[in-house]
Amino acid sequence: MKGLSLIIAIIIRSHFSDAQALNAKQDVDDKTFISQAIVGGFKETNASEMAMHVAITTDVKDFAKKMIADHGKANRELKSIIKSKGYHIKVPSVDDVTRDPLLGGTTGTAFENNYILLMIKDHKKMLTLFKNAAGQIQDPEIRAFAKRTLPILQQHWASIKALAEKRKLNIR
Repeated sequence: MKGLSLIIAIIIRSHFSDAQALNAKQDVDDKTFISQAIVGGFKETNASEMAMHVAITTDVKDFAKKMIADHGKANRELKSIIKSKGYHIKVPSVDDVTRDPLLGGTTGTAFENNYILLMIKDHKKMLTLFKNAAGQIQDPEIRAFAKRTLPILQQHWASIKALAEKRKLNIR
């Protein structure tokens, strides 16, 4: 199982390289979008479930709760689309999506700050992915999903930026 976790972690990192900027324009096809969106959604849900148990402040717990609800709904919808299209994309389980090493072993304020920074990093990538998909994806059902989900991700972005600014974290 450790080998599988390592492979998933490598895949996650390769899908979400730091070179992608918030407003970068990249070509994205249906299967690439679905694959990256499902892994990103599960990663954010997993980290947020951890935050629900480790975070100490109400604002971080409230944000984590929203992430679990919103990304959980999007993940279910995306899994349904994958099934209806007959795509053979491995949908990660909670066990498959490893927690970011940034979060492991930290507690209290350090954990919360790391969680916020992780959510900043991941939402930058997801916003770019969904913006590109909303304009480029050929499949109308998948494009509609990207368009419906984009405003929710923008709300998450605004919320997580506000948390970072409140704590005076450097979000670059």
